[in-house]
Amino acid sequence: MRKGILLFVVSFVLFASLQAQSTKNVIKFNFVNLIFGEATFPYERVLTPNSSIVISPSYGESSQSGSGYSDNIKKTRMGIGFEYRAYLKNPEPAPSGVYFAPGINYTYRKDNTTSTLGTTVNQKASIFNIKVVFGKQWVYKNHFVLDLNGGLQHTSDHVSDNTINGDDTQASGFFPALAFSVGYTF
Repeated sequence: MRKGILLFVVSFVLFASLQAQSTKNVIKFNFVNLIFGEATFPYERVLTPNSSIVISPSYGESSQSGSGYSDNIKKTRMGIGFEYRAYLKNPEPAPSGVYFAPGINYTYRKDNTTSTLGTTVNQKASIFNIKVVFGKQWVYKNHFVLDLNGGLQHTSDHVSDNTINGDDTQASGFFPALAFSVGYTF
């Protein structure tokens, strides 16, 4: 799975670089998602001097061993996000400057928990986010990118598991949407 995602990202970047005549492409790494054990590599494509689109694939995998009820927990997450950026009256054209960006994101999460008694609980979740952020992106020396943004997102998730009663739960709410990304434009 990791090799497939890596191959996708490398292929996408190579294809985009063949298409690029100027700095219309940006590939970044979002450090905020590391808090949740997820690697996110946003790709931004400039459409006009005042707009761009962003595609953000993400993947995360973690495991822990413990004592007590849960001996082994393995968590896997993968997702995709889309964002439209409208750059606001900047002296420099996109991808540099202040922007407003609505966006959506879908994440699939799978957790496997094995107890000390040998029973396994498989839990799956579908998480959907709608967000609105304001941000600023700086381009240094025509290639190095720093992107900061913040706003509000509405998250809705549906969780199901394979326990005896097979409980499905749903939850939703508003949360902060934050990003701190570093990247390269080409």
